[in-house]
Amino acid sequence: MDEEIDTKPATTRERVFIVEGALEEATADVIVITALPGLENGFGWFDYVKEHAGAEFEEALKKFKHCGVGSSRLLPAYELQNFKAIAFLIMPPNFRMDATNVEAQRIRAFCKNTIDIAAEEDYTSIIFPSSLNNDGIDWVAPVLMRSCKEWANESPYFENFTEIRILCTSHDDYEHYVNAANRMNTSKRRSKTNDEYDDEMAE
Repeated sequence: MDEEIDTKPATTRERVFIVEGALEEATADVIVITALPGLENGFGWFDYVKEHAGAEFEEALKKFKHCGVGSSRLLPAYELQNFKAIAFLIMPPNFRMDATNVEAQRIRAFCKNTIDIAAEEDYTSIIFPSSLNNDGIDWVAPVLMRSCKEWANESPYFENFTEIRILCTSHDDYEHYVNAANRMNTSKRRSKTNDEYDDEMAE
């Protein structure tokens, strides 16, 4: 299934949605894929997108083999159905868990930049994978959720954007994102009293 779940914790104002469904049934202007430097290998649905976008997409990727971690580029969707463009984001194979806060800030910057690139080309919707590299969803979920919500609150392109989706292809991933979003919402409510935000995993 590829539909919005009634229990999604994101608000309409932020236009950030957690969905559970199959990639084959998903639609958006832009789909995000995450890859290793060199762009020959990636994570999550990288191989699926590479195969279904066809030979032209694979050739186009070769032009960006020099790009380093954190780089994003936007390419046409070529033969990939249901999308207009493909955004690739280069990620390290694993995050630095010895520097959690700094690493989380870095990853949030990468993700927000990717959305900006799509918005600058007048696209209005984007889908992120629930996993960004080899690391566990329990760390990634709060970081990616906060990335999207920060973008919604800060970006000058927000008013022209209709939605940011995080597509979970398994129910376990979906539950992790729901829990992460609920923790963020709880922390925000608490901050009104304590004047602080203490969701450490997303700092």
